[in-house]
Amino acid sequence: MASAQVKNLSVSNTSSSVSFSPAAYLVTITNTGSTTCYFNIGAAATTSHYPLDPGDTIRIGLSTISAVHAITASGTTTLKMIGAVQW
Repeated sequence: MASAQVKNLSVSNTSSSVSFSPAAYLVTITNTGSTTCYFNIGAAATTSHYPLDPGDTIRIGLSTISAVHAITASGTTTLKMIGAVQW
């Protein structure tokens, strides 16, 4: 049986993260703020990771997504996420 977990992440120039428990297999991430951020799955984010511009959304499907990490080069933004999990 599948269900959803909704998460919000405040992102700044220090790597921050949210966890999915149980681990998600599909996560949709939307940058609702006005600053580009960079995200990584499962480990701390740096500005070398995948960029997500303001207003952009990405959907990631992997066998296990236990955490999403994000950082900005400067300023702040907010990520809204929904993760599909198996029970």
